[in-house]
Amino acid sequence: MQQQQSQPAPQQSAPQQPAPQKPAQQQPAPQQPKFNPQQVTPVVQIQAPRPADEVGVADVLVGSFALIGIIIAGALIIGLVTGGIFIAIRRWRDKNSPDSGEPSATRLNLS
Repeated sequence: MQQQQSQPAPQQSAPQQPAPQKPAQQQPAPQQPKFNPQQVTPVVQIQAPRPADEVGVADVLVGSFALIGIIIAGALIIGLVTGGIFIAIRRWRDKNSPDSGEPSATRLNLS
């Protein structure tokens, strides 16, 4: 048996010209949403701290005396207000007691 090998004959063709194209219809651009945040890469700038001022013995003493003065002034104010409240309560109680006309102390007249 013989096998026949058939090769297609090369076809000679004229160069093809592109077919005339229809003008492409432009599609409307898609509308972007009203709020469209873009990704933002934050930039962090770290400033080196300034060197601290030196603290001397005089600064410590002034600070401690100032703190002691503030504490003493606060204690004095609180003491005066509290004492005034106690005196006002005692006077109010003595004035409104049922035996307010009678003296609360007896005079001995020893001399």
